Amino acid sequence: MSDIFNVGYLKKLFFSAFGAIFIVIICFAGLEFLYSKNQSELASLINISGRQRMLSQRTALYAKKLFLDKDETTLKKFNEAINLFENSHYSILSGDKSLNLPDHDIKEANILYFSEGLDLKVKKYVESLKEVKTFYQEDELRARSALKYISAEVDSILFLLNKAVSIYENEAIENQKELRLIKAIGVFIIIFLLFFLLIYVFLPLSRRLSLGFNQLKRTSIDLELKTKEALKLSETKSNFLANMSHELRTPMNGILGMADLLSSSP
Repeated sequence: MSDIFNVGYLKKLFFSAFGAIFIVIICFAGLEFLYSKNQSELASLINISGRQRMLSQRTALYAKKLFLDKDETTLKKFNEAINLFENSHYSILSGDKSLNLPDHDIKEANILYFSEGLDLKVKKYVESLKEVKTFYQEDELRARSALKYISAEVDSILFLLNKAVSIYENEAIENQKELRLIKAIGVFIIIFLLFFLLIYVFLPLSRRLSLGFNQLKRTSIDLELKTKEALKLSETKSNFLANMSHELRTPMNGILGMADLLSSSP
């Protein structure tokens, strides 16, 4: 019998294929988890970088207002905005698990921050903001100089922060495309393995079952014919014995009767 119709061989193929499907599902589930985690981290990067854009504008407005009004409420809000702006900047570059921020390993973003100078610009910008906060009453000349720098750099800072957000958004889009591609490949592999099972396991097994059923049907028919033949032979035998018994009984009765007469004659 060919291996393709061998039950043991079919079992091996069946369990091998299902084992492969299980492994594929586990692998692609792991990849999907990693890509989904990366997508979540990129979303946090986009949100916090977007907030940085807003804070760069808000701190500049607070600096001007504080210098002009010298209001304690403005000072408090200004100080909170500076701290949030500075801490968020370091969290973006260093990574922060509490904010779901990954290590900063995106090439284009690193070029923007370190080669194009966004990191230094933000640090200098924060220093100028702190100078306004510290010297707005004690040294107006120094505070005015810092405020002048802030006004000159605020649009440049905003432009570069917008560029950073765009980089993170593009990275998220690419990550999503890769995730969809991985899902498509996983589905294709699973469909291929199921097709393999259909062609090399289920169809041969179906043929084997069909052959076994046909063989059983033929055996049943042969058995039925032989049973009928045996019954016919038995009936013929019974008729023959009945006829022979009648044919033998008649002359035997005559012989027995004559013998009885002879024995009774003197």
